[in-house]
Amino acid sequence: MTALPDTVMPSGPIAYQSVTDVGQAADTEHSIADLLILCLSWAAIISAFGIWLFQSSPDDASMQLIKLAASVVLCAGGIYGLVHGRADEGPEIHLNPQSRQLIVIERGKDGQIRSEVSHDLDSLAEIVLQDRLLTARDAYGRALLMVPVKDAEAERSIRNMLSLG
Repeated sequence: MTALPDTVMPSGPIAYQSVTDVGQAADTEHSIADLLILCLSWAAIISAFGIWLFQSSPDDASMQLIKLAASVVLCAGGIYGLVHGRADEGPEIHLNPQSRQLIVIERGKDGQIRSEVSHDLDSLAEIVLQDRLLTARDAYGRALLMVPVKDAEAERSIRNMLSLG
């Protein structure tokens, strides 16, 4: 078997035992971005109706048509932003070396926890962090999770915890 530099076989103790919260650094970024999308969506909806506060000549049909098109586009864009918000970022991953657990938490659009699954690190065949993708496989070789790691600080924390670098 060839050992890859980004592969850890968790049969032994993990160095630097500390709780690493992968989602911690990204939570602030997500909440600010979500707030920005919410504010822009409401601003678009309000401005869609605000266009009609400024009167143009009542006989100018082309201006009325332009205002109608602009208000429909602004209102539709605002509603789209409110309904869809940000794209789903995937599950939260928590690595806890004290309890030797890998916890996967999935949240719904409302922020409520939909599922929380924990796996023993000793029962995993491998944990791979390669090309900013964290993959954990069980003893049968099945991928339990494949999660992109977008935050550089979270990637460093995972590498340090798994004593990769």
